[in-house]
Amino acid sequence: MEYELQNHANYLNNWIQVLKGDNKAFMKAAGLAQKATKYLLENAGMVEQTEEETA
Repeated sequence: MEYELQNHANYLNNWIQVLKGDNKAFMKAAGLAQKATKYLLENAGMVEQTEEETA
C-alpha cells in the first residue's frame, strides 16, 4: 500500500509541476480527454457521429 501511495503522490506532484509551467495545460489535457472519450464511445457504437463530423 505504501508503494501505491507514493505512486499517487508522484503522479500528483508531476501534474502540479506541469500546471505551474503551463497555465493552459489543464485545458489542453481536458480537451484531449474529451476527444479520446468521444472517439471511444463512437467506436464502441454507444453514440453516433453527427452528419457534419462524417463529411
